[in-house]
Amino acid sequence: MKTLLFLLMIACASGASAQEYKQQVQTYLKHYMKDPDSLKQFTVSKPEHADVRIGGRMYHWLSSCVSYNAKNSYGAYEGVKYVLVYYTETGIVANFDREGCDAR
Repeated sequence: MKTLLFLLMIACASGASAQEYKQQVQTYLKHYMKDPDSLKQFTVSKPEHADVRIGGRMYHWLSSCVSYNAKNSYGAYEGVKYVLVYYTETGIVANFDREGCDAR
């Protein structure tokens, strides 16, 4: 299964509050939406520590499971989608592989 990774340069402070993390993720998602104002049923789980291996290198990041609903190109809501996001030193990396959130 292919994993789609997107990186948006949003500085993530190590001492950020849950509300700050939620705002960062909301900004990130809205950047990629056709209708950013259509974001509904938006939830972000409490950030947890995650060890992520990419290309043989181990990263120690925080991660959250995100669920949301938004309109598609036809103006209809698509249903709830799940995204596993990682908070890195340089921004947010989103894993749009639904299984990532189901496992949490």
